[in-house]
Amino acid sequence: MNRVYSNKTQGFTLVELLVVMLVLVALSSITLDFTKDFAFQGRYEVTKDRYDKIKRAIIGRPDVLINGQPDISGFVADMGRLPRNIQELLVQNYCAPDYRISKGNPDIPSTHGTDYKAWCIADNAAAAVKWVEQSTNADCSDSTNSTQMECEAANKVWSGWKGPYLTLQKADYKPNAFSDGWGNQASTSDFTDHNYGWKLVHQKSDSSVITIATLNTSLAAIDDAVTLSMQSIGKSDNTTKGYDADYPLSGALPSIRHNDWTIGVSSGLMVRVQAPISFSSCEITDPPDKLSCEAAGQLWFPATTRCENTTALASCTASPLIWDSVNSICFDASKDIASCTDTNDTWNLRAATCKIFDSSSCVTPFAWDSVTSICTANSKAYCETYINTPSSITSKSLTLELYRNSDSVAFTTTVGSASIIENEQIQSLLFTGIVPDKVPQGRYKIKIIESGANYPAGHQDIFIQFVPSRSLSTINW
Repeated sequence: MNRVYSNKTQGFTLVELLVVMLVLVALSSITLDFTKDFAFQGRYEVTKDRYDKIKRAIIGRPDVLINGQPDISGFVADMGRLPRNIQELLVQNYCAPDYRISKGNPDIPSTHGTDYKAWCIADNAAAAVKWVEQSTNADCSDSTNSTQMECEAANKVWSGWKGPYLTLQKADYKPNAFSDGWGNQASTSDFTDHNYGWKLVHQKSDSSVITIATLNTSLAAIDDAVTLSMQSIGKSDNTTKGYDADYPLSGALPSIRHNDWTIGVSSGLMVRVQAPISFSSCEITDPPDKLSCEAAGQLWFPATTRCENTTALASCTASPLIWDSVNSICFDASKDIASCTDTNDTWNLRAATCKIFDSSSCVTPFAWDSVTSICTANSKAYCETYINTPSSITSKSLTLELYRNSDSVAFTTTVGSASIIENEQIQSLLFTGIVPDKVPQGRYKIKIIESGANYPAGHQDIFIQFVPSRSLSTINW
């Protein structure tokens, strides 16, 4: 048998190779697009996470309960205001004209040693605001300590800045200390940018378009800020859509509204005090009505019109003349308005009244005070029934003071602004006129003052938490 061998080689045609190459290019393009989109999504998630962290660093999480109590923490709870910039969340003190001048920066000139404040002032002599101290030794119960670490190391109470409120992997004097997911960072030419690539805008009200632009030139300007808008400029610093858009979009701003960090107290604060007023006596010198008058054994004179005569008591003896000992006047019971025409006559309308107690009529069971010329009753039943006694007092000259973690009054009421409901067991004190009428969230010490002393006498100060977005509950002392 003859065998035929062929050396023809099998392979792909040029067309087949072109088809395979086109398929590979298409697959690689899809893979690249997917990989790019996946990377962008990761950057977006980092941005969103850091945005939430900044917000929590400022106002905490009051909607979250820890051991049954709202998580009142963060910058506002400690400082009672919004931060001027993100660097305020990172360090207690900083240089307003130059974010790079901060504690720990090794580039400090040797002439300043470790005195960063001196470095800031020397390099920015013309700046309106130089070194910013968010807290000082006044925030420590021992004024020899000027930082929280020093104060608490000395077993003292610190009531100021308690940061850092954000966890960093880079120093606060770096332009990217807390960048967004896209790597945006602080300006390397304008060193007053303390926001590390984020945009922060402070406004004067929730609906206001008035932006506060003087935070770096006037420290007091922050007191006008009630809202704060924070944004990442996104991948390409525009507001189109997708990953190019700012985060969050403008429709979600402001990031922090007034009600997110303050509690309205315009309707007043109710404080319940377990301090009954012990009954001793009540004044009855001039009983106010017929029932109290007759119950005290005094004469009640109904309202009447009559002809009064200026005749002296010595002459007011013969009928029809009658001496009115209550008003110390003589009147003629026989005359009407037509006949009340003598020289000393006056036709007069007298309101109903009770014969006023004096030293001769204020006898047992009543007591006469010769110093004050007051008649008092020690019958609790009589006083509660007929007279305005302590158990039915309706107001008192008191002042409510709120202290933010220290001995410096943060909020107060005007004197005499307390209305009272008293049942001899508990006093309910309603304080109105609190200035200002919105209180930042946080922990406050409360004092009630009467004539410069604590009220009720012997009561100690108490501490309470003010929580946003919750109705004000009665404060039980």
